[in-house]
Formats: sequence, C-alpha cells, structure tokens
Amino acid sequence: MDKTVVEQTIKAYLSDETKRYQDWYEDFYAPTGDTDTFEVAPPCSHNTRKKRFKQYFQEQQAVWREKICIEWEYSRKRKEYHEIERLIAVLVDYMATEGIATISILVIEGYLDHLCANACEE
Repeated sequence: MDKTVVEQTIKAYLSDETKRYQDWYEDFYAPTGDTDTFEVAPPCSHNTRKKRFKQYFQEQQAVWREKICIEWEYSRKRKEYHEIERLIAVLVDYMATEGIATISILVIEGYLDHLCANACEE
C-alpha cells in the first residue's frame, strides 16, 4: 500500500473511533464474494463492533504477545516513537498480516500498552 495512503488512513483513525471499528469489522467479516448471497441482517452497532474486537483480541493475544510485545519489543519502541502515527505505521509494516485498522485499534485503544506491560512482568 502507498505510504501516503497509510499515513492518511492512520490520521483518519486517530480522529474517528467509529471509522476504525467499522473498517476493522468490514475487513474481518468481509463478504466471501459469493454473488448469490446477500446481506439480510442490519449492520451491527458501534458497541457491537467494539465487543467483537475485544473478543478477537482475547483470541489473538497470545500470538500478539509473542510477536509484538516480545519479538518486536513494543514497550521499547513505544518510547522510541513519540508520534503515535509513526508507531502505528512501523508496526503495520512489521505485522503485514494485520490490517491498518487492527493495528490502529490495538495502539490507540491501549490494548498493546496493557498486553505488553503484562508480558514484561512474566
């Protein structure tokens, strides 16, 4: 993805919590591309998306603790990168399998601060 697009997306996510979660939800629950099916349920609420992300976080936290907290040394890099936009951009590059929305939520909402603080204590 173009660096400018990544930067613009991160800036949008910093100022718009709803967009962060909406984009994560659409990425994570992307339609299969089956043209014979159609959506019958109304879109879920913002609070529902946040709850689903929290469940997703619970399922993935062991992997993220290993890859981000320990291998990538998140706590050290959090101090190194004073601008949150830069921290997210660098982490997006490192965790290429995760989307910008996922990484943005993990950083902006403090999930990684909490997870990695606990990882250092173990």
